[in-house]
Amino acid sequence: MCIYFSELTESQQATVSAIFEDQPRSNIPWRSVLDLFNGLNGSVTIDPRRICVGIKYEEELKVGVFPCSDRTGYVGSHMIENLRGFLSGVGVEPQ
Repeated sequence: MCIYFSELTESQQATVSAIFEDQPRSNIPWRSVLDLFNGLNGSVTIDPRRICVGIKYEEELKVGVFPCSDRTGYVGSHMIENLRGFLSGVGVEPQ
């Protein structure tokens, strides 16, 4: 089961909207993305170089691995496409 956009908190919805903006922002905190993954009932594992997340969607486990070596604590603009693809794959897109 997936939690769709309307079922996310306001903060999580803002994170999804920021990820899907036409011009990717460079100020999306990884902390907000982690909160979003938790809101999607994701299983999150973090090590110094990457974030691994698993989310069950339509009886299948979808896994995403995201490098997070940016020492600023923000999602790099190069990572936005990966996040968009992963979120779309688990049924989450802005309305």
